Amino acid sequence: MPTTVDSQRKLLVGAGIVIALLMAIIAVLLFNKFGSEEIIEQQKVEINEAQVLNKELEDEYDNAIAELDEALSENEDLRTIIEQQKAELKKQKNRIAKAINSNNASDQALADARKQLNDLRVKQALFLDKIDKLEEQNQLLTNEIVQVKEEKKIVEEAVVKEREEKVQIKESKDSIIENVTAAKEVLEEQKEFLESKVNLGSIIRVNKVEIVGYKLKSGGKMVKKRYAKNVDVLKICYTALDNRVAEGGREQFLVRVITPLGETMYIENLGSGVFVNNDNKEEMRFTKAQDVPYENKSVNQCLNWKPDTPFAKGNYKVEIFNKGYKSGEGEFRLK
Repeated sequence: MPTTVDSQRKLLVGAGIVIALLMAIIAVLLFNKFGSEEIIEQQKVEINEAQVLNKELEDEYDNAIAELDEALSENEDLRTIIEQQKAELKKQKNRIAKAINSNNASDQALADARKQLNDLRVKQALFLDKIDKLEEQNQLLTNEIVQVKEEKKIVEEAVVKEREEKVQIKESKDSIIENVTAAKEVLEEQKEFLESKVNLGSIIRVNKVEIVGYKLKSGGKMVKKRYAKNVDVLKICYTALDNRVAEGGREQFLVRVITPLGETMYIENLGSGVFVNNDNKEEMRFTKAQDVPYENKSVNQCLNWKPDTPFAKGNYKVEIFNKGYKSGEGEFRLK
């Protein structure tokens, strides 16, 4: 009997131990279960937070790109900096998405990702504000350029007008000068004409032009000769007729002795020279000049021509000029 009771006691003790162990195991299992559920719940919360952040990131990125495209459509000149901003936004988006979607994203990691997303919004707002300011400056520059172009056009038109006025003034001046020149030429022609009339009227005519050949003897005596070989000196005499138009005083007469060959006898050392024949405006040689006292009355004059060269046989001609015009002539012959 005692043995049976002991056996029963042992069984009860063993069963109690087993039950205690089972209760401990159940308690551990229940604890682990509750912990796993909390972890799962936490993970669900984190996944939901990541999904929300991803959605916000995508929306924020799409909105930013849309605003940049709108700014680009309004101002093509900003394409370079807008394209650069797009590339920078894409890099930031990828960095934030990587932080959100990492397998071990913790609450801190998600908080950092949200902070980066907020920074992205702030930077995008600042950039768009900068774009607006650039557009305002660009509009101001455009307005200034338009104003400058208008002012330039006004200046160019003024320059063209001034040039046209200068051309007109020059043409008028040239026309006046031409008219004055033409008038001056007419006056000069009239003056020359009147002077020629006066000169013609004041020409002192000569007549009785006589030429005689002489042989010069010792003691200065001259003897008339008719043969050329015997003649040393030609004595030319003429009468200057009265002319009330001519001024009184002294008058110059130019004598041309023309040889049988048609040449003017010319020796500079004996007073020969050149004058202008006013009848044809040609230069002519004269043999000798003579100044004559003249008081508007007829006067007889003579001059000698001794060339110290032999005279040729033939007919000679003598022309006498006063004031550039022929006033008389005569002929003679040497045998």
